[in-house]
Amino acid sequence: MYKEEEPTLFKSFLANEINGEEYMLLRYACTLERMGIIKSKEIASDLQQEYITQINNLEDKDMAATVLTTLKGKGFKLFVLTNGPSRSQRLKLEVLKIKNLFDGIYISEEIKYAKPDVKAIEFLLQTEKLLKEETLMVGDSIEYDIRTAENIGLATILIDRKRQYLNYRNIKIERLNEICKVICSINKENICMGD
Repeated sequence: MYKEEEPTLFKSFLANEINGEEYMLLRYACTLERMGIIKSKEIASDLQQEYITQINNLEDKDMAATVLTTLKGKGFKLFVLTNGPSRSQRLKLEVLKIKNLFDGIYISEEIKYAKPDVKAIEFLLQTEKLLKEETLMVGDSIEYDIRTAENIGLATILIDRKRQYLNYRNIKIERLNEICKVICSINKENICMGD
């Protein structure tokens, strides 16, 4: 039910029909309402807080910092391109302790473009003066990260933790710790991480 509500609310957020705080709360409140539970700002707020708390428990949390540090040490430029409200996305990067590992952070609320709109990636490329042939998009969403990047000529790596994209035939990994070996074999200079 959440996945049914969230895209519509995200579009409303991008169109400035609702603000970031409303978006974060409504995605839970509307889902609760569809489940027959009274729409409650308090419960929605508690769920949002639990989401942030659970970031600390992510399986790949420490691995993310290790992988990014390794790539940074090899001279790669690293960028984040993520959809969503600035506050929650920046908080996520801080909680994961990876914010300072990126050369640039691009959040849809701030740049006014959101994936899968190719303008989001083009904005990052133009702002950072990156060449497409030297840039690699790493992401976990076929629709938002991978196809968008492929449509403008970027190389991609799909992170398919849940093995849900079995028919995807380009470069795909299941665990974050596989990424260094794959990226080094591709030999791109810039890495954009989708979220």
